[in-house]
Amino acid sequence: MKWRAINQHRFYRKDCRDWLAKDAAISYHLAPPMLAWLKARDGSPRKIRFGRWLTPYLRGLARLSWLRDSWADPFGYATDRRAERAYRDTGH
Repeated sequence: MKWRAINQHRFYRKDCRDWLAKDAAISYHLAPPMLAWLKARDGSPRKIRFGRWLTPYLRGLARLSWLRDSWADPFGYATDRRAERAYRDTGH
């Protein structure tokens, strides 16, 4: 399943490259957990706009996906990840 998802992502990227111009404005709107103290007016996490420069870093994180749920997972000790693992391990 993982290999299939990777291949689908590659095809998606190729399709995007075909119809997007080279100088298209690409941006990512993320609410990083490290900046969770930034809140919107309604109390939800505030999303921050990141530019195209973030793409190589996101690719690097994607390449490290094999670390997930291991002792070396850099995000594995976050409160929400521990809660997610506990919920999953209870059989839900």
